[in-house]
Amino acid sequence: MGRFNGENISGKVLAVVLAIILWVYVMNEQNPPVEQTITIKLEVRGVTQGLYVTDSPESVKIRFRGPRSIIAGLREQDLGAYVDVRTLGEGEHAVPVKTVTPVSLEILEVVPKVVNVRLENQISRQLPVSPRFTGAPAIGVVVNKATIKPNVVTVTGPKSLIDSIDTIAVAINMDGRDKDVVVEGTPRAYMNNGGVLDQISVAPEKVQVEMSIQKNAVKRVEIKPVVFGEPAAGAVISRIIAEPGQVEIQGQTEALRTTDWLYTMPIEVTGQAKDIVRDVKLQPREGIVAPDTVKVTIQIAVAKKETQ
Repeated sequence: MGRFNGENISGKVLAVVLAIILWVYVMNEQNPPVEQTITIKLEVRGVTQGLYVTDSPESVKIRFRGPRSIIAGLREQDLGAYVDVRTLGEGEHAVPVKTVTPVSLEILEVVPKVVNVRLENQISRQLPVSPRFTGAPAIGVVVNKATIKPNVVTVTGPKSLIDSIDTIAVAINMDGRDKDVVVEGTPRAYMNNGGVLDQISVAPEKVQVEMSIQKNAVKRVEIKPVVFGEPAAGAVISRIIAEPGQVEIQGQTEALRTTDWLYTMPIEVTGQAKDIVRDVKLQPREGIVAPDTVKVTIQIAVAKKETQ
C-alpha cells in the first residue's frame, strides 16, 4: 500500500513539473519577453520644508524587459522614476535615480543612473507694488493717480530667484476706461528682461487698485529742432524752421506744467552743402500726448569765393 502511494506521489510531482515546463514553453512561444525604452518624468521626493529644488533633470530614460502582453497593456501611471532628497540640505547633490514598475518587468538600464539636484534655502522679502497699465483708455483721458492697497507684498522663494526680481507689478487693463474705478489685480514678480517669475509665492495674492481718471489738460508748446554735425567746408547753417513752430499737447497737469517745449529727434548735417527738408519725429515725454512728426527745414548757405 505504501509503495503504491509513493509511486502515486512521484507521478503527481512529475506531472506538475511537466506542466510548469509546458506552461513556460507556451508562454515564451505565445507571449515572448520583449524590450522597450521610454522617457518618463523625473520626480523629486522628500524635499525638506524650507528648501526649494532649483535645478534637476525633467526626465530620464528607462530600458526594461517583460512579457509582451504586460508591456502592451502598460499605462503611463504604471511607470515612475524619482530621486529621494529627504536627508539632503542646501547645495548641489548627486542622487541615484529610483524606479517604480510592475513586478513583472525587469529594469535593464536607467539613463542617467545618477542626476544632479540643486536645493536652495527659501527666503522672504517685502517689496513695493507698482501698477503696470496695458491697453489704451478712452480718447482724451489719462490716469491721474493709481493707489494700490496694500502697496507692499511679501515674496518667498529660492534666494537666487528672489535676488533676480526687478519689480513687483499688478497689470491693469485700461482699454476704453473713462472714469474712476476700483479693480482687483494679481501682483507678479518680473525680471529685468520682462519675464515673469512663477516659481515664487507672493502674499497677499490679490491687491486692490484705485484709479483716478481725468481728462487731459491742453497746452501749446514750442518745437525745438535738434541738429548735430558740421556742414561742408565753406557752408554754414543760416536758418532752422519747424513747421508748425508750436503744437498742442495733452497730458496730466503736472506733466504739462513742466513742459514748455518739445525736441525733435536729432538731424545730422555733416558734409551737407544744400538745404535739408525732412519730416522728423518728436522726442516722446512721459505723460504727454503730442503730434508724431513735424516738418523741419535747415537752410544752408555757402560762402561765395572772393574774386581776384
